[in-house]
Amino acid sequence: MTRDYTIVKAPQDDAAVREICAFLQAEPSDFLRRLSEDDVRELTRQGRFYLARSNGDGALAGTIYVRSETPAHWEIGGAAVAAAHRASGLARALMVVAIVHPYLQERASSERVGRHHIEALVRPDNERMKRLVAQPEFCPLPERRLDPQPVRGIAHFPRDAAGLAPVLAYVFDEKYAPKYLRQALALRDAGRLDGVKKTVAIDVAGLRCEDGRDPLRELLEELGA
Repeated sequence: MTRDYTIVKAPQDDAAVREICAFLQAEPSDFLRRLSEDDVRELTRQGRFYLARSNGDGALAGTIYVRSETPAHWEIGGAAVAAAHRASGLARALMVVAIVHPYLQERASSERVGRHHIEALVRPDNERMKRLVAQPEFCPLPERRLDPQPVRGIAHFPRDAAGLAPVLAYVFDEKYAPKYLRQALALRDAGRLDGVKKTVAIDVAGLRCEDGRDPLRELLEELGA
């Protein structure tokens, strides 16, 4: 069955970097961090940038990335869907893939569940992203005020009188990790998920069955979920 979209990891080449940068410039959003080509190149090299492509014409329809400062601390960003593909649930499907990413970086192990800090930083006026994380699985934290100088990509964010940029942080509650792993499995195997109106395939190393192993199912079995 041909599905409406396929989510893949961005290739590690200059053509992919240029395509991602062109997409983000063509779908401008003052709400997103602004990534340089070097930022995108580093994230693709690390295998942390995901793309959603339309299976109709192969066009890039959406993006998301995960960035890690330490093995236990992850940030989700770059959630963007082209205007022609919105209201399809594609952003939610991308979020599912981003959430399960930290758990499947190494061999699946239930010991890693409960040891991650996964968060999304959101501009207070970014209503679309706030709706995406307005779920029981995400815990809102008090508003932070960041210095735009050391924090990449937020120089264009509004600032207060002290020159700091207000942001909201939403932290993933890891007790819902099994739920997101099951959702990733449902997308991968059936292409459907409640709230996602289109069919989505997942073709991502670490999420698909390879070499006789199925890391998603193995981790769910370890968790008894």
